[in-house]
Amino acid sequence: VAKTAFGTVDISRDQVAAMWRPGEASPAEAKLQEDLVKAQGKWKYEAALDFSGKSGNSDRESFGGSLAATLTRPDDRLKFYASGDHVKDNGVTSSNQLKGGVDYERSFAERHSWYLRNEYEKNEIRDLNLRATAAFGYGYHFIKREDHELRGRLGLLYRYEDFISRASEEGLGLDLGIKHMWRFAKWGVLNNDLTFEPSFEDSSNYRIFHESSVDMPLTPNLWKLRLGVSNDYNSQPADGVENMDTTWFLRLVLSWE
Repeated sequence: VAKTAFGTVDISRDQVAAMWRPGEASPAEAKLQEDLVKAQGKWKYEAALDFSGKSGNSDRESFGGSLAATLTRPDDRLKFYASGDHVKDNGVTSSNQLKGGVDYERSFAERHSWYLRNEYEKNEIRDLNLRATAAFGYGYHFIKREDHELRGRLGLLYRYEDFISRASEEGLGLDLGIKHMWRFAKWGVLNNDLTFEPSFEDSSNYRIFHESSVDMPLTPNLWKLRLGVSNDYNSQPADGVENMDTTWFLRLVLSWE
């Protein structure tokens, strides 16, 4: 028996679809609000910094950092990022790089997606005044879970390179990539990123970028340490420049929403 504004009504349990307290939103309204929040998405931000120095038989100063902002929604993901480093060995600059870009991915089925990305890079040590890369293509999630993700990409790219000491170059190529994330324990997250960019015009002209890192939280959802290595390989570097750049890093990372 229930008392209403229209009097006393006999109601069985089978007739009750939902119950909520006065002043609270109904379950249907709460579900609608939850769906609206998910559709709007959530921004996550990250700032990382590393600095090291050495003196004695040799002097070394190293500074690096990165920024990232990621908007995640049920059907798409948008990421802005920027990074840089500056290294001096015995007073001589051995690394001076700036990189930034945007990456957008939209799902059109459970495991299928399409993507667009743009990246800009400046590296004086590698004789590079500007490298601009624009790519688009198809993505497939081999594993798609909250704690484990493996995604592959296949697309086309256009690359423009403006060099300091020689003529600029441009051309079309393939954009092949693999991204892997695995939360293997409460204290650790493994991230792997691999990109292969061969040129259509010259198969011997290609670029490979790789980065692997492990994130270890220091405080819940705020501070963490990132230990990793990155490799940047160019099959046709400028004169006097090595093919491979390898960087080991230990970074203090601040994450927030």
